[in-house]
Amino acid sequence: MASADTGAMTTALHITLITERDVVDVDYSHITYKNIAVATYEAIQDVEYVQSGFLRNFFDFGDVFVQTAGHRANIEFLRVPKPGKVADIINDQKKKRLNGRNDHDTQS
Repeated sequence: MASADTGAMTTALHITLITERDVVDVDYSHITYKNIAVATYEAIQDVEYVQSGFLRNFFDFGDVFVQTAGHRANIEFLRVPKPGKVADIINDQKKKRLNGRNDHDTQS
């Protein structure tokens, strides 16, 4: 009887994209599984970051959590460098996007 240990195949790849239009989190794990979460700036309600522990604070690493409206999936960026800056970038892009939309709406 032969068996294969799938423990060696549990590599994961996490890709985070912060664009002018939305925030995208792509998670690949195993060979056949991919999860993509997209949050538009209009749907983002809250952005926060957590740095816990001496090493994370010393090396400026932490977790960023993006909470979205409704039943959309929340987005988590785990173990990212400069989490405060990442949260600020997302909040700034959200303000730009919403202000741009409001400016466009008032000009029409």
